[in-house]
Amino acid sequence: MEAAPSHQLFAVNGQHEKHPIGYFDLVAMADTKGFRVPLPASATKKDPMLDPRRMRRILAEDPEWNVPTVPSLVDICLMSIVRDFSARPILDKLPERYKQAAIDKLAVSLPLAITARLLEDNSYWQKCFAAKFTLEAAPTRKRPWKRMFFEWNVREIIEQFVPGQSSVAELHNLLTLCGPLVEELELRQLLPPIDRAPEIPEDAAAAAVAQADEVDDIAEDPNALVDHIDFSEILPKLPALRSLSLVYVVRDCGMNFKWSLFGMTRADAFALGAALRDFGHLESLTIHSSLLDDTKTRILMARLLENKTLQHLSLAHNTIGDKGARAIAKFVHLNTSLVTLNLCDNQIRATGAKAIAAAARDHPSLTTLNLRQNRLEDQGAKLLFEGLLGNKPLTALNIASNGIGRAAMSALCVLAQKHPALQHLDIACNEFGEEPGKMLLSAIEGNKVLLSMDIRLCKFATESELDINKILHRNVKALSKA
Repeated sequence: MEAAPSHQLFAVNGQHEKHPIGYFDLVAMADTKGFRVPLPASATKKDPMLDPRRMRRILAEDPEWNVPTVPSLVDICLMSIVRDFSARPILDKLPERYKQAAIDKLAVSLPLAITARLLEDNSYWQKCFAAKFTLEAAPTRKRPWKRMFFEWNVREIIEQFVPGQSSVAELHNLLTLCGPLVEELELRQLLPPIDRAPEIPEDAAAAAVAQADEVDDIAEDPNALVDHIDFSEILPKLPALRSLSLVYVVRDCGMNFKWSLFGMTRADAFALGAALRDFGHLESLTIHSSLLDDTKTRILMARLLENKTLQHLSLAHNTIGDKGARAIAKFVHLNTSLVTLNLCDNQIRATGAKAIAAAARDHPSLTTLNLRQNRLEDQGAKLLFEGLLGNKPLTALNIASNGIGRAAMSALCVLAQKHPALQHLDIACNEFGEEPGKMLLSAIEGNKVLLSMDIRLCKFATESELDINKILHRNVKALSKA
């Protein structure tokens, strides 16, 4: 026999009637013009009067005839607080159990001057980020949404700032609000003024670099115009900034392309160096793809000589030569806290490599050196390997695509065999040949430290490549068991 349907009491017009379970459940769960009669939840157990099904109302058979319940006084008060939040932000005076409900209903268009100091709720700032930017564009590395929203707002206004045209007051107001929370600033473009000022003459700039006093005089000259935004007005308002990444280019210029839109000028180098000199807690500095040549590098490094906090310096994809490399080497020698140095894709040759090796020889903290895609060749590579042998903390070295041949392999073998900490070595795209490959294999047979080595396009024999990879696999396996 078929079981009889279960029954449950429901209140209709104040009278209890029996109906099969499911009839009123379906009606209760139906959306009718934004109104939903919720099922009992844990919240209704604490306060049964919050359950809409206990209220005196009629549930029509046709859901479209259902009339929304009269909102409670609590709901009316919360709606009033949310509506007038800009004029009367009284969130801190609400009881804790009502705060989240009010925050969930706050508009993302509220002025930052109000929300920045009052709201710490992560979900609210995630909504703000999604409304102004896109969640897909958010970095994968987890950071508080409030901090990330502020960092992207600062990045946006700086990237769109045109010197001499944009509002300086608006920039300063935003930096005052957001600055205390900005820890990382990655700028993807910097716009020049519409009427760019003439650059400082080459001879004058070179003479200024030669004497530190002259560098100070020119950089602090009130008549010296900056070609891009002046960071001396920005960095003091970012007291929490730890990482700064710059690129002096104009994105999406389209048919308005001009070579003058790309690259740092000497005036920019003076201004940025002056700003960084007085900024004492920056840990990471990146200047990529900005046509940073020897003169500009020397101007910049002259101002960074007194910096003792920088741990990561990346000047990749520029046009730095030997003179600029010597200026960087002087900075490396004086900065004992530097951990990573990235000079990938520049024009450094043997003289610059010798200076960098001398600076890194007894460095107490340098662990990563990237000189990929430079012009070291055999002479520069040999000088570099001999100097790095004295750098005990070094764990990663990249010298790929430097035109290195068999003449430098002996020095490389000594480095790979005797260095106590080198774990990652990239020598790809250097035409060593088969015999140097056998020499390298023989040198690392007893090595227990190397974990990875990129030897692609080195013209090693296939057997040598296989044996080298076996040794690396053995070291990785031993490390995983340790």
